[in-house]
Amino acid sequence: MRGVWIVYGLALIWLALFALSFGMFAVTEPTDFGFTRGMNRLGVLFGWQAAALIAAVAALVATLRLSKPRPLAARIVGYGPLSLMLLQLVAVVGVALVFHYSDRWGRHIEPPPAAAPAEPATAAI
Repeated sequence: MRGVWIVYGLALIWLALFALSFGMFAVTEPTDFGFTRGMNRLGVLFGWQAAALIAAVAALVATLRLSKPRPLAARIVGYGPLSLMLLQLVAVVGVALVFHYSDRWGRHIEPPPAAAPAEPATAAI
């Protein structure tokens, strides 16, 4: 029964790290200027997400090491963090692919043809 509490503890650590990754992303001040402004915030987000991924894998391993039959609640709590992390990864990759291959977002839209001037230009001296 002690193993179940380890799974719950690791899942709680994962939840804290997962929430902290978005919190730290929000409070980190963007640096640089122009196009790269705020890229430092992505490093903070991905760093905390990597720590949460390690906790999720540890929760999965702890769940798999439980003696059988594993309680349903322990299985849900043990498999849930990694499942949510993988779902998040699939969502991010999916959005990136949609933006990359979609014509609706302005990548392949040609500008409208220029209209002919209504009056001829006057000569400037």
